[in-house]
Amino acid sequence: MARSNKKRDGRIGPLKQLIQEALAAREELKSGEAPSVDGISLPFLKVDLNASKIATELGPPKRSAELFIKRLHAFQYPYPHGTKKNTTFYTHLEKLGLLQFFLTPSFLRTIRLAWQFRLFFDLEQEQHKKSISQYGHPIAFHRELMFQIAGYLKQLSAITKKHGVPDPWVQSHRKSLLMELLRQAAVCYPQLFTLQRSYRAPSRIRPVREGATVQMLVLDEIYRTFYERKIKENKELAYQLTALICSPDECVNTQELSPTPAAVRTNDRARTLKF
Repeated sequence: MARSNKKRDGRIGPLKQLIQEALAAREELKSGEAPSVDGISLPFLKVDLNASKIATELGPPKRSAELFIKRLHAFQYPYPHGTKKNTTFYTHLEKLGLLQFFLTPSFLRTIRLAWQFRLFFDLEQEQHKKSISQYGHPIAFHRELMFQIAGYLKQLSAITKKHGVPDPWVQSHRKSLLMELLRQAAVCYPQLFTLQRSYRAPSRIRPVREGATVQMLVLDEIYRTFYERKIKENKELAYQLTALICSPDECVNTQELSPTPAAVRTNDRARTLKF
């Protein structure tokens, strides 16, 4: 078997052992009564700064409703050619008596969820291209800091052992360092806290666009709205609305829907054939 020319980093083995120790310490701290270690609140490792950024960009539900209404006014129905009467999505829904059904808090939550998925993908893709973390720092910085902390933990163990100092003397400090090690490791190994417990680097994990899945989520909510309101199912209207909702923000300016209603129809039929 041919040997790889890539030199193996000798720090990885000891690092993984420390990460396993840190994970065990984290579980112990989570199950205990103490809410923090040296003032560090737990659990803090899953605090998602991207989620905070998305929430800020998305704004309150009222703003989402205003943006959705703007879309309804901006496009001729049906997309892309409309009719001779220049009917918009807004006037079409109003004529059918359905407008208020699609402006309810319940349906608005579905719209916001679809937009959140899209914004998450856009943000993660940008961070992936720039090799930066959700904190805005280079991945290389987090990696170097992670190994520095691991090295210091190793030195700490060596010093206590050399001088015969009992573990409790540095236990609190050590746990704080282990938690910080996990925070950096979570950046360097994004799948560390998933079921896979993978040590794959961010550069090897491409953001996933859940386009078809989100489209079907929105489409099913429209179907459910039709059913609950005892409205005769109108698949073409459902496809048109799904495309309008799932398109990016710039669609109003470009006057282009992506996905198109035809693409939504294809995805709907594909899942029907699958099952």
